[in-house]
Amino acid sequence: MSKVLLLTSADELAQYADLCLNQATNANVVVTTCRSIKQSCELLEEQAKYNLIFLGHKIEQDGDKKALSQCLLPYINGGETIICGTNKAFQGKEWAKYYHYMESPQKLLANMFEELSLSTEDAGEYVSMPVPSLHRFKTLPFDCYIKMRDKYLKVYSMGDSLEEADISKYADKNLECIYLVKEQAQSALEKLYTKLVSQNVPSHSENPEEAAAESVDYASYLLEQVGIQVKNGEQIKASFDEYMKLIKKSRKASLKELLDQKQGLVYKHSSLTALLSSYLLEDLDWNLQGGDESLALASYFQNMYLTADEEILVSTDAELATIKKEDRREVVRTHAKIAETFLVESGVDNVELIRLVMEQHGNLRGIGFSEKIMCTSKLSGLFQVASRFAVLFLKEYEVNHEPNLKKNLTELKNAVTPKEEKIFGCLQDVLIILQV
Repeated sequence: MSKVLLLTSADELAQYADLCLNQATNANVVVTTCRSIKQSCELLEEQAKYNLIFLGHKIEQDGDKKALSQCLLPYINGGETIICGTNKAFQGKEWAKYYHYMESPQKLLANMFEELSLSTEDAGEYVSMPVPSLHRFKTLPFDCYIKMRDKYLKVYSMGDSLEEADISKYADKNLECIYLVKEQAQSALEKLYTKLVSQNVPSHSENPEEAAAESVDYASYLLEQVGIQVKNGEQIKASFDEYMKLIKKSRKASLKELLDQKQGLVYKHSSLTALLSSYLLEDLDWNLQGGDESLALASYFQNMYLTADEEILVSTDAELATIKKEDRREVVRTHAKIAETFLVESGVDNVELIRLVMEQHGNLRGIGFSEKIMCTSKLSGLFQVASRFAVLFLKEYEVNHEPNLKKNLTELKNAVTPKEEKIFGCLQDVLIILQV
C-alpha cells in the first residue's frame, strides 16, 4: 500500500489522483488531502509516514507559510518521502520536483505513478479504490461494487449521493476497497482532466497581460525540460503591449469572449510558437520592421477558435477525421479562415499578421491542412516552421509524456520545401545553441 498526501484545495486534482493512481495493479493507494496551510501543519506534525507529498499552488492561506515549511523539513531531511508540487517554493530545489501549474494533469500523475513504482496490467473489467476515497465524490460518477468471493455486488449506482454513514458502514467492517467498472472510472478521469486543464489556464478577462506572461513562462518551462534555456522571454512579454493595443482597437465586443475560451494545449502551443518565432527571427537577422510584433500576435490569434486539446494537435487531414463532433471538425478545418475574417472585420490593418494567421497551415486560403509548408512571404514560412514544430513537440511531451526533439525535427523536415531550408537549419542551430 502507498500513502500519498496532497496539500491543495484543488478538489478535482484529489479525485483525479485517487482514480488515476488506483488504476495500478493491486495498488490500494491511499490519498489524503489537506485544503489549507493550518490543516496541513496539523497533519504533518503527527509525523505519519507518506510515500509522496504534493504541495500545490492552490492552498487556502489560513496560516504561516514558514510554519508549513518547518513541518515539511522532517520529510525533506528524512529522504524517504518523494516531495513534489506546483508550488513555486519548490522551483530550483534539488530535494523537490517542481511542476509548472499549467503542467498537464496527465503528465503530473504519470510521473507520480512512476515515482511510486506503480505498474499496470490488464486486470479485467474492474479497478479498486480505497473505501475512504468515496468521501471525495459528492455525487458518484460511477457504479460501486464490493467483492464477494469471485462475484461483484453493486452497492451504489452512478449519480447516487453518499452520506457519511454510507461510507462508514463499509469502513467499520474493515472493507479496504470498493470496486469500479474500469470503463466508468476512465470516463470519470477524462471529465476531471478537462476540468483541471480549463482551471489551469490564465483568465484573459481578469488580467490579459498576466495571462500572456504566464503562458510564456510555461513555454519556457517546457523547453527547459529538454535542456533548452530560454534567455529572452522578456522580449516576448514586451510584445504583448502591442497585443493589448490590438485588442482594445477591435470593434468587436466578442473578441474578449473568444480569447477567454482558450484552454490547455491551445494556449501552450500559442506560447511556444511565439517564443520560437522570436528566436528564429533574431537568428536569421532579416531586419523586418514589425516582424517580431506580427509573429507574436499571430501566435495568439492562430488558435482563436480552437477550444480543446485534441483540436490543437490536428495538423493533417487524417488527424482532422478523428474529431468526432461534426460541427467542431468543420471549425478546426476552417479555423484559420474564420480567424482571418474576424481580424479583417475587426479593422485590423496589419497585413502581415493577417497573412500569417491565414497561412498557418499552408497557403490554402485558410481551409484544411497542407502536407508541405506553403507560404507567400518568408515571414509566413518562418511562422509555419515554428508553429508546426510546436505542435510536434507538444504531441510528444503532452500525449506521450516524453519529448523527442530528434523525431520532431525529422517529421518537420518532411514538410519543409527548399524555400524554408534556411529557416529549418536555423531552428536546429537555435536548439543546439540553447542546449544546456
